[in-house]
Amino acid sequence: MSNGNFKLNSYNLFLNSKNRDSDYYNYVSSGTPNYLSYCGWNLKQIIKKTSPFSYFTISVKSLILPFSFDNISTLNKSFVFTYLATPYTINVEEGNPNITQLITDIKNKILIAVPTILTTELVFTYLSASQTISIYNNTGNTMTFGFGSNNFIGTMLGFSSDIIINTGNTISSSTNINVNPLECIFVRSDNLSFSSSYESIVGKNNISDIISIIPITVSSGNYIVYNDSSAFESRLNDDRIDNISLYLTSAVDDDHLLALFLNWTIQIQINEYKNDNSLIEKIDLNPITQNKTEEGMEAKENNEEITFLKNKEKELEKTLNELMLKKKLKNK
Repeated sequence: MSNGNFKLNSYNLFLNSKNRDSDYYNYVSSGTPNYLSYCGWNLKQIIKKTSPFSYFTISVKSLILPFSFDNISTLNKSFVFTYLATPYTINVEEGNPNITQLITDIKNKILIAVPTILTTELVFTYLSASQTISIYNNTGNTMTFGFGSNNFIGTMLGFSSDIIINTGNTISSSTNINVNPLECIFVRSDNLSFSSSYESIVGKNNISDIISIIPITVSSGNYIVYNDSSAFESRLNDDRIDNISLYLTSAVDDDHLLALFLNWTIQIQINEYKNDNSLIEKIDLNPITQNKTEEGMEAKENNEEITFLKNKEKELEKTLNELMLKKKLKNK
């Protein structure tokens, strides 16, 4: 850190999901347990501030994560298809389909939901040159694809809102298709107190709990490998850390946990910094009053440091007494 801050201590935590002490499956809004995407680890050695004027920061230095989770999951697989004024909920198959598999699945699910529509009356066509699809309606009635209610599926097909197709008409994608809309992973923590991080998708709180954003640069079935020795550090309000709780979400929203089925490893770094300019400097034309101000601030800082050291001494004395008591009991 710069701006007059210097590092007092640095702690590196190497965490693996298979060695987690707890998982928070009850958190998942869908009700489906995602044990591996929401893990907690109890630290064998508690991390405490060593100065009353210091603060902690946290960052992700490395992450190794199998790309075993699905683009289409329980939370984003449904959209509403309306035909003859009747809405039908279409549930797309969960997984990582290519565009041909996706449009085939959607068509089959619509034909099952509305048996009166013949296979020749609803035609999906993939245009590889323009990276778009077209949908042809030859049923004799208007149909509506409610991609506005699920923009995730709409984005995969190249549509940003609901589309209405009249009989005999064809509608093509307004943008390029994107069957891999998960461009990054958010590493978050819900048990730490963040100081000044904000994000646009948070509705319940202005403060963000994101520690790092991990880009996805590989296809499904590979390992997502992230390394950044100079990773951004988020400032914390915590005075002590005895547990680390992490959860991984997609960029869809802050409640969309990844559906993980394989273990992952992460390196977390916690740094303790102290402000080198502890004294608040005030410009005063009178050197006498300026000196008195600085002396007062210095005395205050010294008193706070003495109090801090006394509290530390009490903690150590208490621990020593407990150890002596245990030894006496053991000897009896």
